[in-house]
Amino acid sequence: EDVSAYLKRLEDAVHKQMEQAEQREGTNFSLAIAHHTFFNTVVLRNVLKRRKEEGKPKTVLTCFVHGTALKMYEHEKKQQLPQEFPLRFLPFMEKEKIFDSYDRDGVQLCFVVSRPQVETFLNIFPSFPKERVIFLETGINQLVFHEIEGCTIENTLSE
Repeated sequence: EDVSAYLKRLEDAVHKQMEQAEQREGTNFSLAIAHHTFFNTVVLRNVLKRRKEEGKPKTVLTCFVHGTALKMYEHEKKQQLPQEFPLRFLPFMEKEKIFDSYDRDGVQLCFVVSRPQVETFLNIFPSFPKERVIFLETGINQLVFHEIEGCTIENTLSE
């Protein structure tokens, strides 16, 4: 009951922020990125469903997968330490079918930052298509982030 009320408050806040941003920018969202494979994805999915019912165009829902949530799901699934990791979060996400409905209103793409996370994610959510899990190489694009000759902290801060 408390969780449902909490999720509803988050959904209302996100919905309001998206509305305000669209009004300010004069355009609709076409892509939404939820961070973590837990409440944020559920909240954003629910907000996008609500927006679609209100006549807004479809917004693609993606998810940036973090290792902490994957570890939690792994521990719950294995049940080797049930006192520390009782079955509560994984069953919630399985019930929500957030990663089972990629072709409807669920997450359509997932981004991971390590190759092992691909397999871990797919072991936890086996119905999600492997080709929709994108491995992002980490690092810095030196064509974008590079030293600028003559640029110093003092020069930059004085501008």
